[in-house]
Amino acid sequence: MPSRAEELQKLMNADAATEKDCQAFLQDIALHLVPFRVREENILVKGREESSRPGDSDFCVSVEVDNGAMGRRFAYVWEVKAPQKYLFQQDKAANRLRPTDELYSENQLLNYVAELETSRNFRQKFQLTGSEDEVRPGGIIIGRKDRIVKGLDEGDESLVGLARNAFTTRESFLWEPAEIRVRTWDWVLEQLQQDEQGGVAPMNSNMVRTLNPEGLLAFAREMSLAGDELSFRAAVNSAYTAAELKVIPGGWNGKHPTPRDVIRMSAESAGRQDIALLFRKLSAIRNRSVHVFDVHVTEADAVHAVEAAERFCQKWDELLGGAGMDGTDGSFG
Repeated sequence: MPSRAEELQKLMNADAATEKDCQAFLQDIALHLVPFRVREENILVKGREESSRPGDSDFCVSVEVDNGAMGRRFAYVWEVKAPQKYLFQQDKAANRLRPTDELYSENQLLNYVAELETSRNFRQKFQLTGSEDEVRPGGIIIGRKDRIVKGLDEGDESLVGLARNAFTTRESFLWEPAEIRVRTWDWVLEQLQQDEQGGVAPMNSNMVRTLNPEGLLAFAREMSLAGDELSFRAAVNSAYTAAELKVIPGGWNGKHPTPRDVIRMSAESAGRQDIALLFRKLSAIRNRSVHVFDVHVTEADAVHAVEAAERFCQKWDELLGGAGMDGTDGSFG
């Protein structure tokens, strides 16, 4: 029996448009359609084709984010176009590309968000019961990597640079300020494949393939250079997780002692308050990245988090390699 990823790949490679059939697979990757790290239990509602006056949005998912008290709730709205569609086409000017009519749905998406924000039925269905709960744009899923530009699959490699420029320009001046992510169906397929292979807990829009501090720090450094806020948030979260895994190999299970408890006790025992302070600062950046959405996470934040995590991991290794927590061999007493 074919896997879900194999079923999606077959639809992606079909000649006819398969938009409606592909929509169903977004239920499988709802965790990845939220721009920060969440667990399955954070998902409140996920559903297809929500009606509004401007039309029907294609997919929505709502989540609750823990803030230490009641938590805040957000619904993310996604617009979906078929894998067979293109993102860009040539403009009248030979050295310029313009979005296809399908990609112009970015405007449609913003209209849906504005309408659903005030819809009592939508807010009730997606459990946005608090006055500060929000409806936000998720993004657009369209096309495939081999269908970025009409004509590109006909061998005109000169369009590759134009496509990259068209995409990054639009991302910088339109999508990023509006918090819209644009993904191809290849990205959806990759999330399905990783989840089916066991994967790891999703971190923002990307998956960290190697759950060890070194691999996470390498991923964090890469994301800090990506140039978009989603990647900066991923960098911060990965850097924090690297530090946490350094303290509790295999990951914290949510019970006591917490990573902060372990660090505090170890630092006090060794007289290394600088290590505890470094982790607190890293935690503060991470908490803002995960829980605060009206303040941007910048490249400077991402770089600072990565550097703080690297220093912390180095100092923690030094701490454990010293006299030890029990005064003997570096083990906990």
